[in-house]
Amino acid sequence: MHVSFNQIIRMTRGDTENINLTSLLENAKEIVDNATEYDTFYMAIMEPGQLFEEAMIKKRVSFVDILDKHAIVFHLASEDTEFLHPGKYYYTIKKGNTATDEVQVFTLIPNTIFWVE
Repeated sequence: MHVSFNQIIRMTRGDTENINLTSLLENAKEIVDNATEYDTFYMAIMEPGQLFEEAMIKKRVSFVDILDKHAIVFHLASEDTEFLHPGKYYYTIKKGNTATDEVQVFTLIPNTIFWVE
């Protein structure tokens, strides 16, 4: 896997990868340090034009996971990408917060290119 300076990810289809938010965002350590039990982080991999809610691949990291690893790490198993055709996809990372009655969602990384080779 390779992450470029502008957050574009390239990976080989069928590989297992751990995508650490610190490799994508400069302020990731601050986000980890300020995470609460109400926070959940989501990564979605989508075809061009596909909505987050309908993403082909969705990964979730809970506050317990963050405490365990002291980081926000999205694990892609080989089964997650082995069916993808090589080409251009998009990924996004969002944070959901349930501290209030209404769930708040914040986009940390908007739709960004995700190449599968």
